[in-house]
Amino acid sequence: MKIDLKKSFLFSKLCFLFLLLIFLNNCSTKTSATIIKDLSYENIEIDKTYNLGLIRFDKDEISLFKNKFTNKKNIKNFKTISSNMSSKNFAFESGVGLSNIEEYIIEIFQSIKNVNIDNLRIDMHSTTIVVERLV
Repeated sequence: MKIDLKKSFLFSKLCFLFLLLIFLNNCSTKTSATIIKDLSYENIEIDKTYNLGLIRFDKDEISLFKNKFTNKKNIKNFKTISSNMSSKNFAFESGVGLSNIEEYIIEIFQSIKNVNIDNLRIDMHSTTIVVERLV
């Protein structure tokens, strides 16, 4: 039995290229799927600095809000800017849009026992957010 070395070498080369192609396709598919999964959760943008004002909330409610808000994965560098008797102003950075930040705020205030979200006014413009307790 005679073995043609040229044909067997060509066949092994094709098999190797085919296996390499399958491997690379699987790697890129997994990576792409991970990236798409991460990005599809929220509309991610370039980080912006936002100003947040909380009006007519007591210290305990603000403290609870602050703890829960800073634990959100896309909220960074949450800092107090100013404070007086009826309001507190903060600044933070985020790569998500206003609609996601609004969802965060509503979700957090819903979880705080003494706050009725029907009595909140949320005013949002560009990078300024004001949450006011009406009653």
